[in-house]
Amino acid sequence: MRPIHPTTLALAALLAASAAASAESANHYLANPEQWEGKQIKLDVRVVRPVPWQSPVEDLRFFHAFTEDKKQNALAGMILIAVPATDVKKFTDEYSLSATRASESLRGILRSTPTRNAKRPRVFFVDYAGRCADIIAKHKGLNLDAESGSR
Repeated sequence: MRPIHPTTLALAALLAASAAASAESANHYLANPEQWEGKQIKLDVRVVRPVPWQSPVEDLRFFHAFTEDKKQNALAGMILIAVPATDVKKFTDEYSLSATRASESLRGILRSTPTRNAKRPRVFFVDYAGRCADIIAKHKGLNLDAESGSR
């Protein structure tokens, strides 16, 4: 019998986790992001963290949102959130920067932007407040590194 390569096992586990992901988790939406792009989505957010890099657009701030699978009471992926700079205080007041036992519902529009990485040509993010598209258009687009986006 031929041994199974570790990469194959990891890919199978990822696909299984994505298929079984809670409907309001990052894993669910990122399993097939093209299906949700441009649509309003709802996430169960347990904690948000500012990204460790500077925003390429002065009027936007980015956060990683860690989502929850309420059925399993477990973390269920991370997704990038774009927040207008004017809404950061409201956003951080509403969504905890510290891990909590309860999640908060976050609504936004799933969008994508190109990257400079051919292996991962697009990064998907949630447009908090639905105003980020206007800010991005005003700055003639947004280009993120593939490493900065959702995992």
